[in-house]
This record gives sequence, structure tokens and C-alpha cells, in this order.
Amino acid sequence: MAEMRYYHRFCSLLVLSLVHIAATQITVPIRWVNYQNSPKWVIPITLGTPAQEIKVVLDSGSAMFYTNTGNPYNPAQSTTATTRGIKTSVHYFSPPEIPGQLYTDVLRIGKVAVNYTFMATTHIANTTDPTSPSGLMGWAWPAWAANGSCVSSTACTACGGSNAGTSPVFQALYGAGYALQNLFSTWLKTKTNVKSEMVIGGINRKRYKGNITWAKIIRNTGERLDFDQGVNVFWMFHTSITIQYTDGFAQQLCTNCTAIADTGTGSIKGPKTQIDTLLSVLGKKTPHGCARYLVFSFPGSGSIKLPLNTLAACTAKLSASLLSSSVPCTITNKDQWWTLGVGFVNYFHTTYDFGNGRIGFAPAI
Repeated sequence: MAEMRYYHRFCSLLVLSLVHIAATQITVPIRWVNYQNSPKWVIPITLGTPAQEIKVVLDSGSAMFYTNTGNPYNPAQSTTATTRGIKTSVHYFSPPEIPGQLYTDVLRIGKVAVNYTFMATTHIANTTDPTSPSGLMGWAWPAWAANGSCVSSTACTACGGSNAGTSPVFQALYGAGYALQNLFSTWLKTKTNVKSEMVIGGINRKRYKGNITWAKIIRNTGERLDFDQGVNVFWMFHTSITIQYTDGFAQQLCTNCTAIADTGTGSIKGPKTQIDTLLSVLGKKTPHGCARYLVFSFPGSGSIKLPLNTLAACTAKLSASLLSSSVPCTITNKDQWWTLGVGFVNYFHTTYDFGNGRIGFAPAI
């Protein structure tokens, strides 16, 4: 969710493929960058003709795509850019809105190209800093993109209703026949000199060890974020979380709690009382020895272990951003859940399976 929780209010056209190729797996290189002490994974893409190189944040916590206009993307310098003439905005859960305009242009990701409609805005600072991302690309469920009114205050009259239907990038590629399977997977590293990767339409089995442990995605109940009832929105799932100590003792943090896997969040976050309990034992000796693992168990599936020493190694101070004792996971006053960002999604190879409504984790190699 790219740190700030938001819903977005723009609509896009259905994607039209430019080139017909056989369905395959698209391997996309991912880079870890630290821009102004805000580390992110970024995807190199191009927009326009001739191609204009852009880096966008990899965000599994939304389904939107927007970039800045001017530098590096300038629609006036693209022979394939067209404008819808529709003003739109990205609206975060706290003001202000980020206004923009809808454009259609050639999007190239990996080795494929599609015509795609997206929002361009002047409210992202132009910069020549090579580490600076200049937009965001979301990989959550289509219902996130289709939610709510889409264009300014009279949004839905222009777009055909609240579910006018934006087409997130994955669904565009899969619908155009580029992705072999209705899923994508990530192998993410937090080193600037190591290329991470995303595989669109498949899984690179050389990137993990053991078997994949699956969690079923939770369908929205109609109580969260004003999304339609009974649809998938986030990569959200139920899990029970325990702290496992050296002597085998297990301390329960929560039972059947809710979690989201989110590549756009730079930390592991959770409800305050649970995070405070974890912080109180992290890196300390207890009667049961040291806290060794954070264990996530999934109903009817199995469990995965996140070594706590990997968290302690990432932060010399518990006040650092890896673990937050605030309450950032409360989207509404009554909803508290875990957001599993940096510290989790880089330890596990993660498979986001649209076709089966599930998410899978295996220790990354």
C-alpha cells in the first residue's frame, strides 16, 4: 500500500495488445533502491514511443498505476500518447488528493508491450536522481482498481458506474494472452547490488527451497473500505501468529488474525499490543531462551517460520522502521491487521495466485 493507505479514484480503458505472442512467463528484473531513506523495490518499465524509461514502485497492496508527467515521462514527446481528456485523482485515506489526468500510451514491461491507460500527475517531484521512483504499479485484485467513483466529483457518470472496471497491469497482460498462468511470483532481496525478480504468469522454482505453503485469500465482507461484498481486494488472509523460543515454548500473539502481504510497505506492522509484545522479547533472553521464530499458521494448510534474528539484524534500534509499535494497520477504527512488508516479503518467495484465490510462501534461496 506504499506506506500510506489509500483508495484510488480513477478509471482506465481495457488494454489492447500490440503484438500477439504465445502465452509464456515474463521475467521482470526488480531493483532495491533507497531514496531519501525510504527503501522500495522498483520495476523498470518504459512508456511511449520512443520509449521513455521509468521506475515505478512494486506494490502488491494496491491495483493502481500512476506516474509523473514531465520528467521522466513526457506525453508530448511520445508519438503514441493520447489523452482521454478526463481529470482524475488518487485519494489517500488522509488528504490531500493527488490530481492527474488519464493518458493511453505504450507500456513495455519485460519483453512485452501493451496499450495501457494510466494516470499521469504533476504532483510527484521531478528529479534526475537515479534512485528515485517516479510512480507506482499495483498488483492487488481488480476490485481495488474498480472501487468507488473514478473521476473527480462527477466520476462515475463519465466511467459508467462505480464498477466501470479499471484493468490492473497483471489482468491486462493475462487478458491479452501474455501470461501462461493466472498468477505471478516475487523473489525480492534488500541489497542494491542484487537483482530481484518478478515472474508474471509463472514461478521460478530455483528461487526457493522446500514446498509452498498456501493461505486462502479472504473475500471482503462489505465492512472494509466500502468495497463490494464478496470480492477479493487485497492479498489478505487469516493466520495465527506465535513466537517460538529456543526451548520450543510457543507464545501466542494472535489467533485467526488478519494479515496482508504488501511489497509497498517498508516494515512489518501490526496491532499495537501484539507488536509491543514482540518488541519486548526481540533480542532478549527470557526463561525460555531467546525468541527464535515468528510462526505463521494457516487454517488447513500448514505454517511458515520467519527467523527473528533476521529482524534484529535489520535494525540496531527497535525504534527503526522495520517494526512499528504504532497502529498503522487500522484502515477503519474497528479493523486491525498485520501488514507484512519489508522483513517478510523479502525472506519468502511469494506466489500471488489469482486463479485459485490464494497466496503461497516458501523460504527464498
